[in-house]
Amino acid sequence: MCPAAAQALLRIDPETLGGIPLATLAERLLLPLGRTLFTSQMAAIREVGEIGLPQLPGRVVTRLRELATQDSRIGHSGTVQAYIHEDDQLRAGIRDLIDGTG
Repeated sequence: MCPAAAQALLRIDPETLGGIPLATLAERLLLPLGRTLFTSQMAAIREVGEIGLPQLPGRVVTRLRELATQDSRIGHSGTVQAYIHEDDQLRAGIRDLIDGTG
C-alpha cells in the first residue's frame, strides 16, 4: 500500500480504515522499505508514526527495530554518497519513531 493511500484512510476513516485491519495497514506500509525511492520510504515511516507505536502489532515493531539497526538494509540506485546519506536518514527516522521522538 502506498503511503498516500494509508494517509487518506487515516484521515478520512480513522475508525475502520476502510475495512483494512490496522495490523495489515502497518505491515503494508513497511513494504516500500527496500523497494522504492527514499522519499516513498520516508513517507511510509511517517505514516507508521501517525498510527503510533503503541497501536502497531509486535511483528511490525520488531521489523522496525531490525530495519533501524541493519547496515545497508535498503537497496536502491544512486550515487554511493547519496545512498549512504539516505540510508542514515531512514534509519534515524525509524529510531526516532521507535524511541518516541519522531
